Amino acid sequence: MSVNNDNGLIVEPEAADKAVEVIKLIAHAEDSGRKRREFAESEAKLIISEAFEKAEKSAEFEKAKADEKIKKVKELTEQKGRELAINILTQVNEECEELKQNARENKQQALTAVVERIVNEWR
Repeated sequence: MSVNNDNGLIVEPEAADKAVEVIKLIAHAEDSGRKRREFAESEAKLIISEAFEKAEKSAEFEKAKADEKIKKVKELTEQKGRELAINILTQVNEECEELKQNARENKQQALTAVVERIVNEWR
């Protein structure tokens, strides 16, 4: 049976039923697609958020490791500096003692040389 609409077109009821079904299927597909897109967007946001948190934690961990290494290097440098300073002071002290000993050993000769010079100048 054909139905004549206002435009003068003849519409078959079976075709109209099929068209309604197709429209419903399209609407359902669009709705399903929208829901999938929304789900995918929320999943992407969650993944990005988790990745960001992991990156921050990793950066904090690496910074802590670097800070610890810097602290150890600084301590080692200070220790080596102290050892070097002690070695230098010990060496300087030994050299001073050696110079003092040489001066003591040469004291008499130096006094004799000074006296001779003074006596020679007074003549």
